[in-house]
Amino acid sequence: MVLQKELLDILDRVAIDDLLVVLSVANMCSNTALPHYIVKQIMDARMELGLNRPECDSFPDKHVKRIHRALDSDDVELVRMLLREARTTLDHACALHYAVAYCDAKTTTELLDLGIADINQRNPRGYTILHVAALRKEPKIIVSFSKRSPGIRPHFGW
Repeated sequence: MVLQKELLDILDRVAIDDLLVVLSVANMCSNTALPHYIVKQIMDARMELGLNRPECDSFPDKHVKRIHRALDSDDVELVRMLLREARTTLDHACALHYAVAYCDAKTTTELLDLGIADINQRNPRGYTILHVAALRKEPKIIVSFSKRSPGIRPHFGW
């Protein structure tokens, strides 16, 4: 019962589209399950937000994970090689979003230099790369966007 209360406290602070991942991990770590009515509330909230699409319910595929790991290593050349395998695109992997959120400005700039990703694409949470950069508060990355597109104006349509 104590574990359920702690889990409920955590769920109050988690983004709605991360709930299933948190619940999956909690389920793997213990035999304690949430009450049925709470699971129903979560599923109903996800349905209202349109988050019950199959791609939102699963973890990224292996190819997307490889692209993210290459970005973690600041290896944009490896990202190019993985893209040549044609199993996914930068947009499908949300690679620009990932780079903006977790990589240094140099890696993000090199990825932008490839010129093969839509800088206005929204990730599953509805954020563009400019949103992610603003959340990260990384001025170098934000400035690199404006250099690429002089007409870009930081407009945050939350």
